[in-house]
Amino acid sequence: MRNLRSYTPAVVLAASLLLTLTATSLVLATGRARARARFESAVRATRDRVTTRMDTYSAILRGASGLFAAGPVSQTEFRAYAAQLDIRHRYPGIQGIGFSKRLSARGQDSLSAGLRTSGRSSFPVWPDSARDQYYPTIYLEPRDRRNEPAIGFDMFTEPTRRLAMERARDSGLPSVSGKVILVQDPDGYQQTGFLMYFPVYRQGQIPPSVAERRAALEGFVFSPFRSDDVFAGIFGSERHPDVGFRVYDGPRAAPENLLHDSRLTVGGSRDTTDQSGSSSIIIAGRMWTLGFVSLADDWIRRMLAPAMALFGLVVSFVLYVLTRSEVLARKAAERSEAVRARFYAAMSHELRTPLNAVIGYNQLLLEGIYGPLEKKHETGIERSQKAAKHLLELVNDVLDLSKIEAGKIDVQIESVDIPALMEDLFTTIKPMAEASDSEVTLVCEDCGNGVQTDPRRVRQIVLNLLSNATKFGSGKPITVRCTKAEGDGVLVSVTDQGSGIPDKELHRIFEEFVQMQSVKLGGTGLGLPISRRLAEVLGGRLEVESKVGAGSTFRLFLPKEAPLRKRVTDAGRNGRRSGELP
Repeated sequence: MRNLRSYTPAVVLAASLLLTLTATSLVLATGRARARARFESAVRATRDRVTTRMDTYSAILRGASGLFAAGPVSQTEFRAYAAQLDIRHRYPGIQGIGFSKRLSARGQDSLSAGLRTSGRSSFPVWPDSARDQYYPTIYLEPRDRRNEPAIGFDMFTEPTRRLAMERARDSGLPSVSGKVILVQDPDGYQQTGFLMYFPVYRQGQIPPSVAERRAALEGFVFSPFRSDDVFAGIFGSERHPDVGFRVYDGPRAAPENLLHDSRLTVGGSRDTTDQSGSSSIIIAGRMWTLGFVSLADDWIRRMLAPAMALFGLVVSFVLYVLTRSEVLARKAAERSEAVRARFYAAMSHELRTPLNAVIGYNQLLLEGIYGPLEKKHETGIERSQKAAKHLLELVNDVLDLSKIEAGKIDVQIESVDIPALMEDLFTTIKPMAEASDSEVTLVCEDCGNGVQTDPRRVRQIVLNLLSNATKFGSGKPITVRCTKAEGDGVLVSVTDQGSGIPDKELHRIFEEFVQMQSVKLGGTGLGLPISRRLAEVLGGRLEVESKVGAGSTFRLFLPKEAPLRKRVTDAGRNGRRSGELP
């Protein structure tokens, strides 16, 4: 057991470190789960905002297509319609709204003539090449410096735009182009962009078949978009978003397909490498791939988890130091106890043996082994005998106390008839009481059927109480009373009518080597401490009640059966059981 105890500090340290590791891991796991949930929520919100805004742009184009379905629209009417939409302010990111008209070669000449009649000096359709059909941009509002270069551009000649226009024509639905460089940005910084088209059919109705749709096509209303402006407009002035995202044109997240990187607009990246993902969305018939990365400040992982780990390490070290100190102190106490036990054993042999010899030799002298003694010699030997007996009593008390503290006191349990034991003890104490002019009365009421205890230790306790009663009783009557106590136990009380014990000394009378300051009648100061501890060994208790000038009452409570930690079967004919301290 002692060897195992030496490992206690290491076990405490290991357990504390394990607890710290577990707690830190749980905090990190909780933080990761919360961060993941927050990330996924932000991803859904971002997807929804992009989809909602692009649906809004589709609705704008759908409304514009209705304008052309109602009949011919002049440039003035279209400009008024676009001004009413106020797209630059209400829908940031959209560069304008325009109309691309379907023309044959002959129709192109008629259109140019019509526009010249309306005040425009020239209307070049470009690129300038012969083809069966033309789709020049005839209107684009607002008509500013940026949009002016796009007037007359035949978007059907550029493959990426043409693919989106054909998809819109054949489906009758909005269609977004792939990644392009807008003609509105010919010089300087050029953003990537895309366009959205909505078909316009004759009579404003979408024909049922693809062939009929192709035949009935009048043109397209469209809007050009600069990618960064669009997404900056969608997310406004949000400077610390929870996610950063990239938008790629098509199903592949390749650099050449990049439309927008939100992290370039929020002052850099705080990428959290374990929080990323991607998803695809369909915007007006075109697939976009969105790549997401967490930008949220993961303070749990950055601050809380390290702080908890550091706190756990400090606590673990403190517990280790305290436990080690406790173990070392316990070992030191055990070594001290072993030294004291050896000392008491040596004292038992070295002191009791010569003391017994002195007492015996003094007794022989008093009995006249060398002839009659003179009075003065007899008085001196009696004093020597009294001192030797007092010293032997002190040695015996110290040895008893040390055995009790070490848990080595010998206890022999047997069935004890307490009234009979008191009668026998009464015979022993009577001469002592008579010498003190005290009258001792024994009163035994219903004491039950006896108790299982050690009669020798009970005798020792009661004898000590009676000895104190005769010593401090001032020659007044002493009463010993036996009654039944709770739990079929026995209560033995010793009452004197002496001077009593002052309140300030009452709580100290069970301490070792303590005697009443007001009365000095000899003794070792160990009788009551030993008696109380013996009572506790037997599973009982010793209490006192006293009043100055009225005497004291000591009460010994004995249980029905004294508890023992270890018991041995029949140790003799009397059914005794021996054991150690509980």
